[in-house]
Formats: sequence, C-alpha cells, structure tokens
Amino acid sequence: MKNKWLVIALVVSLSLNLVIAGFVIGRLGSGAGFPARIDPIAGFPRLMSQLPDERQEELRPLMGSYFQTMRPTFRAMRAAQEEVFSAVKADPYQSEATRIALATFREKLLESQTSAHDAFIEFTSALTTEERHLLAKKMHQPWRSRHNRKPPHPPQ
Repeated sequence: MKNKWLVIALVVSLSLNLVIAGFVIGRLGSGAGFPARIDPIAGFPRLMSQLPDERQEELRPLMGSYFQTMRPTFRAMRAAQEEVFSAVKADPYQSEATRIALATFREKLLESQTSAHDAFIEFTSALTTEERHLLAKKMHQPWRSRHNRKPPHPPQ
C-alpha cells in the first residue's frame, strides 16, 4: 500500500513538473513571454514589436535563427517527456528507469535554457544602448502591465 501512494505521489509531482516545463517551453516558443522574473530572456520577443518596422526587419533573422535552432531541442524534450510517461506507466514499475528518464528530461531542459540564453546574448549584442534599456525596462515590468491586461477582478 505504501508503494502505491509513493507511485501516485511521484506521478502527481511529475505531472506538475511536466505541466510547468510545457508551459515554459510553449510560452518561449510562442513569443508570448513569461510572468515577471521567472526567466530573464522573457522580454526579447516582445521588444521586437515595439521597435520601428525597419529595425524589426534587421533583427528578424536573429529571431528566426533562434527558433530554427530550438526546434530539435524542443523535439528532444518532447521525446524525453514521453520516456518519463512510459517509465511511470510501466508494469512492473521500475524506479530506476523513471530516475533515468527524469535525468534525461532535466538534461534536455538545461540544453534548451542554454540555447535560449546564448540566443539572448546574440540578440542583445545586436541592440543599441537605447534598445537594451527598453528591453531591460520591459523585462522588469510586471506581467500584467506587459500585456496591457487589467486584473481579472477590479480592486475593491
């Protein structure tokens, strides 16, 4: 009975972690951004929309290159997620297989973050001082104000 609860707790924990990782990856891939202070690179796709059209055109190849580079990383992460799901569903359950699958997923997540941060450095290197200051300002703003959204419930 104790093992059953341990497996259930592991599955719940794993599911929550995968949901969070999927959310982060999805938001990064869509350019929609993150809540403030989760990831320092969250503001750079949004910055593009605030630049003049000609400047956007100059910087667009950097963004395209980044997303092209990230596609295999995202595929590898999805494959690692599937390995985790398979390990958790296996009968008989083998905790070591789950441990290995989670380690592989963690490695792929770190690779994606490293690639994203390298792209961020390349992108910010191409910005002017004023554009970097605007980016820093956007990165520091609370999530709601970045999206010009009102709180779900008006303050009372």
